Amino acid sequence: MPLLLGCAADTALANALILGPAPANMLFTLINLLQGIGGGIMLRALLRRHAPLNSLLNCCTLSCRLAFLLCCWTTCWHSGC
Repeated sequence: MPLLLGCAADTALANALILGPAPANMLFTLINLLQGIGGGIMLRALLRRHAPLNSLLNCCTLSCRLAFLLCCWTTCWHSGC
């Protein structure tokens, strides 16, 4: 958890330095934080703990599910859900 919060703070600082300290730019930090949490949850759910690298089928499943979620999110974003 401290690592995740440290990365979020670094992202917020980088966005503030490069894009300016506008509150709208902090949305990037929130998106990155949600992606990190979602990716961690999906990895814990899909990969076996004793041999995570040996479960190649689960990695393919993870990739397909992420692609599906990205397509759904993009479609919803453009249609104004």
